[in-house]
Amino acid sequence: RSTTVSVFDAMKSPLAKAKVVAMVDNIDLVFGETNEQGKVTLLIPADAKVDWIVAMKVGAGLDYFENYNAFPSSERSPLPEEISLELNGASTAKVKVIDSAGNPVEGTTVSPWNIQKGGKLSYAQVQLPQSTGKDGLAIFEWMPKDFEGWSRFFVSHPNFHCPTPIQMNALDLRIANEMVAKLQRYAIIRGQVTNSINKPVADIRIQSTGIDNGSLRFRGETMSNSDGTFELRVAPNQKISLSIADDFFATKSLSFNALDEGEVQEKVNIVIQKGTIIRGTITVGNSRLACPNQYVTLIQDANGDNQSSIRWSETDDDGHYSFCVGPGKFSLRLRSGSAQEEKIEVEDEAEFVRDGHFDRLPRSSLKGTVAAPSGKLLSNAKVLGESIQEIGHAGFKTASSNQGEFAIERWNDRMLLYSYHLEERLAGFFRLSEDDLETKLQLSPAATLRGKLVDSAGRPLPDRIVSIIMSPIGNMAAGKDFSIVLKTDKQGNFSYSGVPVGTRCRVHGEQKVRIVVVEEAKEILIEPIVER
Repeated sequence: RSTTVSVFDAMKSPLAKAKVVAMVDNIDLVFGETNEQGKVTLLIPADAKVDWIVAMKVGAGLDYFENYNAFPSSERSPLPEEISLELNGASTAKVKVIDSAGNPVEGTTVSPWNIQKGGKLSYAQVQLPQSTGKDGLAIFEWMPKDFEGWSRFFVSHPNFHCPTPIQMNALDLRIANEMVAKLQRYAIIRGQVTNSINKPVADIRIQSTGIDNGSLRFRGETMSNSDGTFELRVAPNQKISLSIADDFFATKSLSFNALDEGEVQEKVNIVIQKGTIIRGTITVGNSRLACPNQYVTLIQDANGDNQSSIRWSETDDDGHYSFCVGPGKFSLRLRSGSAQEEKIEVEDEAEFVRDGHFDRLPRSSLKGTVAAPSGKLLSNAKVLGESIQEIGHAGFKTASSNQGEFAIERWNDRMLLYSYHLEERLAGFFRLSEDDLETKLQLSPAATLRGKLVDSAGRPLPDRIVSIIMSPIGNMAAGKDFSIVLKTDKQGNFSYSGVPVGTRCRVHGEQKVRIVVVEEAKEILIEPIVER
């Protein structure tokens, strides 16, 4: 099928030579470039589930089309025949890559992983890498001017490890902070995989895990060659454990003290044997139906360190999962997103069977409507949700359709919802139970916050980031909050018209904060926030 993408600049003029890409499962599936009329037609496989259509141009910025109505969601819509994107201005991000001695590292691939623009449901995952030159710099001159939140950069080099994630927030971008990635030269482990009669074994997957101060820091893997030999690059200055991942063979994990940068550990012999099977069936509901597509987690504590090796198994259509392991101590987590686990100590047993049953699935679909106080259904009302107690369960964000309806995948937790409609100046907080499959949200008149950012001389600060963090008080208090990101206009002013009555607001500039408690649906003028 074909989709025509029209790209415009900040003045609404057609933009030629803009790069356009269709992203599917984090893969840049189809590329194109706009012509003099700012258009390009992409020919996309009919069965491709496109996540984003991304357009970028150096000096002009980046924009993306979101091919979903809610986030996170596995549902993807058919692409429209025509899409319009606006590159409304660019900022520059710089990443300096150096080695442990402070010398620039040439030939390092640097790529932002996630980029979010204001007004979008979510970030887009992009594949727009740059390679460092002799000065060690990777420069991105197309970052969107209205960038929100933060972006993580992947840094990769065949001979070096990046031990610390590189992240950039909107303030870093505005003040042109040069982010620094300090690399360490890989250590090398070489050896051979053999069986119990000392015959070499090919095509065995060897996995390495690095532990630094009790935290998981590094994962790597390789395959044994036809003669059983292998070479594995590992992070230096970390305790390392080696294990294998195979459906039939296993070994007891090997552990190594931290290796220095560039150090080579030779003649490591991995002897494999028939493994112990840890298997089971996951069922759900009163009828104990098979529970497919659920992830079971197995954690091996090889060195007495926390989480020294982690593996996952996805249940099949019959709800079955299995792992093949060698001797050791393991923790088995049957429920995705849960910290509940069972300890298993393996010696030479043939198998362990551990079944699991859920009263309900960990995740399900939620359907709902959003209405005004009159009962009129509202289109394009935003709905955000956060789990109240569960740690690590991602929230969601969606918008109501023209019929005032929405549908979203969510964790089956107790949740706090925040919904708003800025044009109508309506908002509200709502609760969900673990069992709710449908909900009706009726919004109420909301307050409007207005404020200004100024410098110490009272001069307005335009184009600055302002965050409003809203926490419900009273019977809606749940220990959760929702954050809205704004930018000041040319006069340094900002406003937001979606604050529910019964909210404690923390209004953040880039350095200072104001506290506002909203008790009425009215306009509230905030004392000017003085920034440097």
